[in-house]
Amino acid sequence: MPTTTATATATAVLQPEWVKMDINDIGNSIFNEKSLISDYNNEDLKKDTLKLAIKQNNKEIMYQLSQTREGLINNEFRSKIWPVLLGIESPVNTKLNKSIEKDEEDENEYTKSNKDINSLSPHKDEDQVKKDIDRSFINYPKDITKIELESLRLKLNNLIVKVLRNNPKLNYYQGYHDIATIILLVFENDEESAFKFLQHLSLFHLRDHMLPSIESTIDQLHLIYDLIEKTDPLMFNLIKFLDPSFSISFIISMFSHNIEKFDEILLVWDFIFSENSMILLIYIFSSILIYYKFEILNDLNEFLDLDNNNITNNDNKLNDLNFLENNKDLIHCSIKNTINNNLNNNKNLDSKSEIFAILQLSINYLNKYPPIENLKNFNKLISNYSKIEKIRRIKNKTRKL
Repeated sequence: MPTTTATATATAVLQPEWVKMDINDIGNSIFNEKSLISDYNNEDLKKDTLKLAIKQNNKEIMYQLSQTREGLINNEFRSKIWPVLLGIESPVNTKLNKSIEKDEEDENEYTKSNKDINSLSPHKDEDQVKKDIDRSFINYPKDITKIELESLRLKLNNLIVKVLRNNPKLNYYQGYHDIATIILLVFENDEESAFKFLQHLSLFHLRDHMLPSIESTIDQLHLIYDLIEKTDPLMFNLIKFLDPSFSISFIISMFSHNIEKFDEILLVWDFIFSENSMILLIYIFSSILIYYKFEILNDLNEFLDLDNNNITNNDNKLNDLNFLENNKDLIHCSIKNTINNNLNNNKNLDSKSEIFAILQLSINYLNKYPPIENLKNFNKLISNYSKIEKIRRIKNKTRKL
């Protein structure tokens, strides 16, 4: 559990939460005359609102409810609303969003395709895909039989291979199968929609990580340092000598490799897709560092010999460049262990509330420190062809963050 100070840091920016308000103050449902007291609760109201938003194709309501506690609630809503949030299709007529269609026409080397897997040549990375799939479905779904597990792995292999064979210029990377796993489970038996969604996500959001070189991914990781320097100088001092790759698994897997609880990953993705930009991954990881800052510092006390056994009382150490550089391996280890232990602590019954607080903190930072104006390496390192850059520019034209 986070310390009182860390919790207070995040709580200070939490927005009012309508799904948690007292139902006695709501009165009657806007959908019917039935009182919300008794058997009609907040979740029922939220479900009815989501159903109406889908029926009316109201993207603003979908966006707003994606960033509430429990997010989009279940797979039925997510499988319908996620594609709308990413501009893939309308829930009413299933036609491609016109702006995305135009965007696709501008792509020279990467274009959407949906050919049968058996009619296409094998992709060069299929051997690695098979190795990763053999290690998939460890944490979820729970209580499945061996036959069910093998069936899921076969479907996962077909999903990933179909995307790669239809887009042979994309390069597979470890962590991509974690993303595909979530998509397969959310879209359940609708394998065609799962393929369509993963292909769109790969071409228009993950493509920076699927290039021949890892350079574009590393460039994005430098944005974490820029944001931390703006928001928390103490934490910035702690990480500034670390290699950017310490955060890579979180970013390229969209946290699906690092968060073990399925419902918590889904909540994170609700927020990410609502913003329609992978830049939020940078803000979420930075918010995790800040949220668990004091746990990280306390953990370092167990490794480093400091006066009073309290690094927070030794700010001079955090300003000592030689000390920080000489202990960067221990700092890296401490950050990794602390984040993992807090995000995946099975004894923490309130872990989802912590995830929600971190996500709201990240939205607050995104609003306060938009990347183009505030992250110095954004204009310096991020290519005009980057998917972060492209989606962000489209977004800035449509809705001010």
